[in-house]
Amino acid sequence: MNRFYLKDRFIRYSLIAIGVIVVLSLFGGFLLDWHGFLENVLASIAFSGITIIVGLYFVDRLIEHRQEQQWARVRLLTYRGLAAHLCDMASMTMVVFPYGDQRPAGRILDGRNEPREAAVQDSSV
Repeated sequence: MNRFYLKDRFIRYSLIAIGVIVVLSLFGGFLLDWHGFLENVLASIAFSGITIIVGLYFVDRLIEHRQEQQWARVRLLTYRGLAAHLCDMASMTMVVFPYGDQRPAGRILDGRNEPREAAVQDSSV
């Protein structure tokens, strides 16, 4: 793993200073009023847990929903393009290999510009 923060002297000394300040603050808070300090530490831990839970369940789902909305138009255009190509292939097959009944050609060409909803739903599985 590339530890960029160990290569830069300023970042390394800053991390050491932050660590020393945290340890001294914890030690000093415990010495001044250990009961009140312990209550505040436990409240901070509980709040951090609530924040993590909200972040995991709400924010991640919100981001996933936005990404899905962003790609919905691309997905629709892709399905329409695939439907057009498949209909073209099927209609050209009917032209090259003719047989007596031409009624299915109308249904094939109807699906060229608008794929059926059932076909789109089944293709995502």
